[in-house]
Amino acid sequence: MPSSSSSTTREPAITIATSPVNAKYRELHRQLESKWLSAMNSTPSAEAKKSRKIRKLVLDGIPASVRGVVWLYLTDSKGRRMPGLYEKLCMRGKVAASDEIWMDIQSHFSGHIHLCDPDGPLMSLLQAYFCMVPDTEYNYSLSLVAGHVLLQTPEEDAFWTFVALMDNHLRGYFSSVARLLEIDSLLFEKALNTYDKSIAVRLFNTLQVSPLELCRNWCERLFSVTLPSSHLNRTWDVIMLFETAPILFRIGLAIISFAQPYIMNPARCRTGAEALAYLSQPPAEIFPPDPDQIVQTAMSVKLKEDELRKMRSKVEHEVRKRSVLPRTATFR
Repeated sequence: MPSSSSSTTREPAITIATSPVNAKYRELHRQLESKWLSAMNSTPSAEAKKSRKIRKLVLDGIPASVRGVVWLYLTDSKGRRMPGLYEKLCMRGKVAASDEIWMDIQSHFSGHIHLCDPDGPLMSLLQAYFCMVPDTEYNYSLSLVAGHVLLQTPEEDAFWTFVALMDNHLRGYFSSVARLLEIDSLLFEKALNTYDKSIAVRLFNTLQVSPLELCRNWCERLFSVTLPSSHLNRTWDVIMLFETAPILFRIGLAIISFAQPYIMNPARCRTGAEALAYLSQPPAEIFPPDPDQIVQTAMSVKLKEDELRKMRSKVEHEVRKRSVLPRTATFR
């Protein structure tokens, strides 16, 4: 059932010792927090994605103390919220996938007691969502995404943030009729060929890694098992701001750039299975210690987004020709 306090779990508070360096860090953190609170008061949530000021703030960073509130703001989740609806959805109880959802929660979140509970917020959130959107197919990736949202924000806020993530990024991947993942994987393959042809040839030709499987492991889970927690939060900060596939491509290309020494070394990376496993869940030490650097790397990637948008309609047509769809699917 929804709760306003008991389900709130935020990142552990940072203990700051009394030193000039830490005092400076604490002051910068306080200033950034203040900027966010001011920006959210002055810029309507519905206008956030078009605001240069908000974009700059996202790239500068979101303090852990306000991250859940900012995610709610960036996705305009309050604008989607219908008072009382979440509680009514929760009262409906089990859905067809409830047993599968519960097994996945136990598997993924055994270290989080409040989530690993048959009557807990994660079970309630996912059941409520599939009551509301029954044409979406459940996949264990969704328990990973919903669980991570719940680690940042109270239950009902987490529900509406999850709804926004599904609408903006994920729902097309889990529709029984859409071919969005196939389309995005083909576009990502083209993006990597443009970004670095040598590593694209190594991955997709020499090692025979499937772009579809690579994007499935990344995009369906929004990198939730690929990145360390602090890096994942910073990555999701920008995912919350941008609603289109290129932001996922940028993050994927950044991960490949960090993994390149392994992928391009035939003595270490010998098979496609090894490459796929490594890219799906790389060792944490390949990433820079500062989570901001993964965002900086992703945003500095030379990605011709306009060309990808033009290419999308052609790729959609090719996929449709190869697929027999029960009805016309809508792609972003």
